[in-house]
Amino acid sequence: MASVGVTIDADCLYSAPVRDTLLRLAQAGLYRAYWSDGIIEEALRNLRLNGVMTEQQANYLRSALREAFPESFVTGYRRFIADLTCAPEDRHVLAAAIRSGSRILVTNNVRDYPAVSVAPFEIEVQTPDAFLLRQLDAYPDVVREVLADQAAALRNPPLTVAQLLDVLSKLVPAFAGAVRAQFGLANQPQD
Repeated sequence: MASVGVTIDADCLYSAPVRDTLLRLAQAGLYRAYWSDGIIEEALRNLRLNGVMTEQQANYLRSALREAFPESFVTGYRRFIADLTCAPEDRHVLAAAIRSGSRILVTNNVRDYPAVSVAPFEIEVQTPDAFLLRQLDAYPDVVREVLADQAAALRNPPLTVAQLLDVLSKLVPAFAGAVRAQFGLANQPQD
């Protein structure tokens, strides 16, 4: 399997289903995930501010990320920030991508990273939907196994993969649709 470096922006860590899918694929060895303390803090701050997580839950998530992905935390990136030309509020993310040697930066804010700002570093900016589609194209069996594990772990009783795809279709619709088509999984009827 390929082991390309991928920096994940805070907005992709906000949604639990997308975060879980991205992290499970990294754990399966499809790519090396990177982020900085600043990226994690931005995600956790937004989760707390929007009432999605309590302080205790945010602290738990931070600890879980450190335990499961200790090598993912990028340091020493701040020296790059001053020379970057992407959106000012996102320069710390691009700097972390540069420092980690990432070839891909996954974000919902693609427009904040114009091609001229990332081309010198040979970094491709992708939405989570596009990134997950590429993972599906390259590693369909692993993606299917990861989604089955994710669905089984979600609730008591566990979700089916089709039900998980219903959830993901609101956030990464092209990916969810492609998984359905590739594996013949129908939409679940809504209650």
